[in-house]
Amino acid sequence: ILLLARRKLSTLHETAPVWLPDYAVAESNPLPAAGTVALAIALARELSGESHFERARLAQAECVCVGGNDGSVVVSETKLDAHTYLEVTNHRFDGVRRCC
Repeated sequence: ILLLARRKLSTLHETAPVWLPDYAVAESNPLPAAGTVALAIALARELSGESHFERARLAQAECVCVGGNDGSVVVSETKLDAHTYLEVTNHRFDGVRRCC
């Protein structure tokens, strides 16, 4: 009300800066060695195609019905893995995705 009635001047000023403590500044350091190793292993799995095989195996395992009483086909896990590996390998080395 005093500002609107022009009885008090509006003076602008900043508050004092609040600095981060030392432990908060230390968190911005690069990744520790364990994180770097985990990232390198994940990258190696991705480049080698193993992660693509694992994703395809999990997707195919969701689609296969294992049972037998209701007429569904029972598939062994080793045959399923071998078939999935062959599909992933053929897809990897055939077609446009291959550079050389």
